[in-house]
Amino acid sequence: DFLVVDEVNVQLWRWVCSSLLDAALFEINEEGNNRSTEAYVLLHEVILLLGLAAASSRSFQASLALGGSETVLQKLAALPIQYFSDKRYVDILFPTLLVLIYDCERNLNVLQTEMSLDPLSRFVSECLDDATRHPDVKKGGKGSTNGIVALNNNSNNGTDIGGTFDRYAVHFRCSLDQIKSQAKFLQSLVS
Repeated sequence: DFLVVDEVNVQLWRWVCSSLLDAALFEINEEGNNRSTEAYVLLHEVILLLGLAAASSRSFQASLALGGSETVLQKLAALPIQYFSDKRYVDILFPTLLVLIYDCERNLNVLQTEMSLDPLSRFVSECLDDATRHPDVKKGGKGSTNGIVALNNNSNNGTDIGGTFDRYAVHFRCSLDQIKSQAKFLQSLVS
């Protein structure tokens, strides 16, 4: 495991991630139309870190629905609209949201109060469809035995962050088995 959250330091990890999330969002909101490239890079890295850390620690995962006036999970659900409508941004946020709610009822309940689960359910269905169409995809995800294709392209996010979204691909945070499980579960909730 390349990232293991020390169970004793779960609160500290949550505070650090929350603070970094706040700092990135502050800079993005302050810049207005002249969006800060560094702030977007930081935000994307924090989103990725949250997903990886939650996948390695159930205590950390559950802690993200706890906190002061706004939890980490609520902050993620309140990100700018492009994270829910532009595929390039969706591909960064939604895999982490999937990890955060995977087999964690508290997080699921918080997310349901903050946003509709329909877009997340569609995303999961697209992941499964893509994996079916591309059986030769590389394997990924913690402990996964199957891979799912990266749903992102090699273009930048419109903020010229330089580099690709490949490292944010869903298969780095979720196994195909987790995606299948989430698909069934989310379909039951949105139907």
